Amino acid sequence: MTVTDVWERHPQHGEQLRASEVERSLPEDEEEMVSYLSSGVLKGVGPATARNIVERFGLEKRHFFGQEGILAPNYRDILSRSPEEIAQWVELAKKYHVNMEVVSSLERKPGTKVKEVVKMEKTNIAGVAKDVSIARIAVVGLEHSPGVAFRIFSLLGKANINVDAIIQSIGRDESKDISFTLPRADVEEAVRVLEEQKGALHFDHLTVEDKIAKVSIVGAGMMTTPGVAAKMFEALYDANINIQMINTSEIRVSVLIDENDAAAAVRAVHDKFFGEV
Repeated sequence: MTVTDVWERHPQHGEQLRASEVERSLPEDEEEMVSYLSSGVLKGVGPATARNIVERFGLEKRHFFGQEGILAPNYRDILSRSPEEIAQWVELAKKYHVNMEVVSSLERKPGTKVKEVVKMEKTNIAGVAKDVSIARIAVVGLEHSPGVAFRIFSLLGKANINVDAIIQSIGRDESKDISFTLPRADVEEAVRVLEEQKGALHFDHLTVEDKIAKVSIVGAGMMTTPGVAAKMFEALYDANINIQMINTSEIRVSVLIDENDAAAAVRAVHDKFFGEV
């Protein structure tokens, strides 16, 4: 920190030194950087942690730590993050146009830079996948009011039941249905949990389908290239395969179909995108 000051005379206390300009500057060597990071500017970072940070990142990354501690607060728990959480960070970085760099925790060398490529020449479909270990539950005749979905999935979450695709449909009589997929092994427990709370949830009945399969195309550029989903649906139409449910993300388009059609669907979609083999 560089301070520019001037002498002024105070009517009671005499000559006083007053700072007229304060310029914040980053440390010039590693010892200064350790002192800076452990000075309290970053909550929870003491001398030992500060030295680990400096040894890991070096001075070449010090500008990150100078922006209100944008990097260091996550230093301790970043290793415990799941792939899904890291993927969310990437999405946030993309949303706010922030470049990211993924670096090794073992070696001091440049990492992989993650940034959005706005213009894509084509969609890179990596492959076609199927999953025959899932089932679908529909909660039929729910009240069309706030908080219904929260109550359903809160109950399932407390029972450690993971769900995947979720679809809500509104009926003409101001009721609604909520359908979701889950591992086939969890169907019995999910039905038990929901039936026990039928009075509180105010639904009419449950329907369960366990003879279904999920077929997905996976790859980059799904949301930026028109016609990808249509091409997949065309392949299924040409194979006379009915779609029961659709779920999409930026890297995946998935459909639920009859389990007996799974193998034929994979062949049809694969041929559509990659050509016959």
